[in-house]
Formats: sequence, structure tokens, C-alpha cells
Amino acid sequence: MTSSRVALSELASLNDVEYRARMRSLVAVPSSQKVVELTAEIARFEAKLGISSEVMRSRLAAGELKEILDVCYWLMALQLRAWISTNPDRRIGRWQTKPTR
Repeated sequence: MTSSRVALSELASLNDVEYRARMRSLVAVPSSQKVVELTAEIARFEAKLGISSEVMRSRLAAGELKEILDVCYWLMALQLRAWISTNPDRRIGRWQTKPTR
């Protein structure tokens, strides 16, 4: 099963192990790929606001920078990248159980 499309009837017919494998194949992203994506996103925030992540954090802590939406997303990207870097064997987008009706 390598198709990126799936019918609901197909999912309903799978046992729990098959279901988790199928969902992982559809949504899971290798952690190394996600780190690359997050690093690019962080670089975009740094370019947009013209400061490094370290400077942003220090200005935020000092009250010199407000937690605008971009800063919140930036902080989340930094936290997620740090978490993935300390848990490299984890995959993003894991589906644990088959939903019940």
C-alpha cells in the first residue's frame, strides 16, 4: 500500500496494526525532514523581523518585544525543533488507534 489516497471503506476493513501502518504511511514525516522544515521556517521569522532567535528570546524576556502571533509561531517552531532534536527516533503525525464509530 503506497498510494497517498485511501477510501474510508479500506480503513474500516483494516485491523488495528494495519490501520496504524496505513495512517503512518499517509501522514508521518521523518523527524530529520521536519527539522529541516522547521529550520527554514525559523529562518523566515528571523529574516522577517530582522533579529536572531536568541535576540528575540532575550527581548521577549526583557519585555522589549510583544508576543505577537508571529513571535508565538516562532517560539513554537523553536520548541518543536528542540524536542525533535532530542527525540530523533520519533515520527511526527503518529496515529495510535483506530477511531471507533
